[in-house]
Amino acid sequence: MNKIQVKTEKNPERKVQMEIYHFGTLLKELRNDAHMKQKTLADKLSVTEATISKYECGTAMPPFETMRTCLLYTSPSPRD
Repeated sequence: MNKIQVKTEKNPERKVQMEIYHFGTLLKELRNDAHMKQKTLADKLSVTEATISKYECGTAMPPFETMRTCLLYTSPSPRD
């Protein structure tokens, strides 16, 4: 995981360490945990399997709404 340092807006001299979790890595892990194939997710999102592959490899970034929908389809549902 990559780490970057950012300056906070309120106090630019204070640096905060932040871990960057690549969206594609997260998507792939969640999709695999949900036992879902790229094709299945692609069909649900009305995109091609190649598009899902590009998201997971980091060569393309989905629009925010598509990211949100990806996570809704792949995230585990809350348990009561």
